[in-house]
This record gives sequence, C-alpha cells and structure tokens, in this order.
Amino acid sequence: MQREPTILVVTSEPVICELLYETLREFGYNVVTAANVGRVAAVLPMVAPNLVLLDTHYPGDSLSACRRLLQEYCLDVPIVLLTTANSAGHASLPEGAAAQMRLPFVLGDLLTCVSCWLCGRPGPVACPVGVEAVHCGKKEIAVGWSA
Repeated sequence: MQREPTILVVTSEPVICELLYETLREFGYNVVTAANVGRVAAVLPMVAPNLVLLDTHYPGDSLSACRRLLQEYCLDVPIVLLTTANSAGHASLPEGAAAQMRLPFVLGDLLTCVSCWLCGRPGPVACPVGVEAVHCGKKEIAVGWSA
C-alpha cells in the first residue's frame, strides 16, 4: 500500500495554517503543522515530511534553521517559501529554497506547486493576479499580470 505524501506546514498564522491544513487534507495529503521553526525539531522525530511549506515572516534565518533540522534527520526535501509580495520583491530565490509562493496565493497555484515538487518535477506555477513573477524551481517565472 502506497503511503500518501506528508507535507509539513510551518506558520504561526492560524488562518493560513488552517487553510493549508484543510485544503491539502482534502486533496489527499497528510499534513503536519508547526507554529515555528523551533517546533519543527519536535515534529521531525515523529514524521518524515516529503515537502515543507515555510512561512518566512519569522525573525532570523528560518530557511537555514529549517534546512539544518531536516539535514539532522537525513531528510533532503524541498522547502517552498510562503512570503508576502512586499518582502519577496523581485529578489532571487534564496539558497536552500525549492520554490517561493507569494501570499496571498491562488489555491490552484499552490496545489500545482505542491504536486510538482512531490513528484520530483518542478514546474511553473501561475501567479496570483497582481504578481508579476513567481519562483518555482531555480528560476523566476514571469507572467506579466498587473493589478
């Protein structure tokens, strides 16, 4: 019997956490949540995620901290950053991140990104209206939409 992929959602925003949890469960994924990177350390001994969705509004370098924790458990899984358009700007994808989704996002875009990374085929993700580009894989995909 094939095990459903497990997604670790790391965010302290209750609305985002609940939305991601319910949506991803509805689409057949196992979902585990952690309120911050510190809580990831408590989750990893019990669960080996196939993908991490990481909210980047935490102080400090949450991506590096999360990556280190995953490496301690010999887990090489993609980390998709969830970030605000203001903080993302048009900067390049941070080292160690597989993809970047700007908040607010279109759920269909999130599901596309999740399914691509879980099957090992990173692919383009359409951006929500008002966003000019999204990072998925190691490249920025421009869509040229404007608000």
